[in-house]
Amino acid sequence: MRRKSFLAITLASILAMTGCIGGDAIIGDKGNNDNQNANIVVVDDGKEDPETPDNQTPDTEVEDVAWKDIYSDYLKNGVTELIGDYDTNWRDEWSFGFIYLNDDDIPELVVSSGYEAAGNIILTIINGEVKYMNTARLAFYYEEKGNLLVNSEGHMGYYYDYVYSISDTGFKLECEGEYEDEYGPDGPTGVTKYTIDQKEVTKSEYYTEIDSYIPGEKRISWNKGCSYKAMLDYLEGNGPKDYKEAYKSIINRRASEAGIMFSLVEVTGRDPLLLVVDNDKSSLCAYEDGLVFEGPEGYFSDGQIILMYPSIGVLMNSTSYSDQDFYTTFYEIKDGSLVAQYAYEEVETDAKYEPVLGQDGKPVMEYKINGMKVSYEEYSKFIVKNDGIFFEEVVSANSRVTYMEYLTPSEMLDKLK
Repeated sequence: MRRKSFLAITLASILAMTGCIGGDAIIGDKGNNDNQNANIVVVDDGKEDPETPDNQTPDTEVEDVAWKDIYSDYLKNGVTELIGDYDTNWRDEWSFGFIYLNDDDIPELVVSSGYEAAGNIILTIINGEVKYMNTARLAFYYEEKGNLLVNSEGHMGYYYDYVYSISDTGFKLECEGEYEDEYGPDGPTGVTKYTIDQKEVTKSEYYTEIDSYIPGEKRISWNKGCSYKAMLDYLEGNGPKDYKEAYKSIINRRASEAGIMFSLVEVTGRDPLLLVVDNDKSSLCAYEDGLVFEGPEGYFSDGQIILMYPSIGVLMNSTSYSDQDFYTTFYEIKDGSLVAQYAYEEVETDAKYEPVLGQDGKPVMEYKINGMKVSYEEYSKFIVKNDGIFFEEVVSANSRVTYMEYLTPSEMLDKLK
């Protein structure tokens, strides 16, 4: 395996894995240590849907325009009722993107606050009605069209893995995993209590159960969506007609910023991306059939590497502060969202976070794919699978790559005519 050794990048922290808990939109930080489970209220109320016979699946195959109308109406009315008083600026500050959770052709809509205390709201459509769940903090991962989503997060010694599916009445809690560090007068005791569905289990039993739902290589983490306006325009058919129209709007809006430059990046099987370089930071924009995504800005630092993969999107490589810990993140922009997969190679630590040493006296390495511990062989195959394709180096070590065409706003507008 070819090991990459680059410095940590700020954008990796901006795009930290984001989180979920089911229930009637209770906005707030549910990851504290006081009565942690009190706010779990699953939308699935156990009642039969009178319009759905027992031997039939829910009627989610509504016409294309119908599901867009349903989401549009909910964004303008239902979401306002949920969070309007809690955060009156949600239309400007929150982000919105699609994921495909169950196996129908109607996407689920993620409405994300972008900050841990408020979490996300995830919407789905069942029999023409919107059902939703709240997330405890931000981080969640899912299996695309596998009908499984895991809210995997925590806060101050209390952590959880809540597994959800979509039933014919809404979101259903399949498994409730929780673990909590024990503290003594002098701080952490090194003991952690693990429970599955409120039953105490060993650490091994805990991860065997949680990891059985979604294998590491199938886990997709959601990071960020598009703006409220971009999503509403798309749902109501008012979005840009092509990528040129979309990018012209972005360029005109930012043209007055000093030193700003633009570049088109060709991507296999889709319209080109727009790379925005604003002095010491950069971002990517994408157009998909009327939906416009504008990525978060990342700041350049010495040794920063951003790799562009024509077949999937963006890969960003970084290391930790140690020359032994390596973190590789594969990003993809699709459905108005930035999603990611992660590979970790790091020194294994004990309960007190001290390095575990092998018989040779050297630190023992631990390998993870999307948070799931795997063998070195599995880790290597995952890296090669994602990394073994042609890529173009876009930005490196505070310098612009010479073969990329960087244009001023007026030059890029002329190019897009």
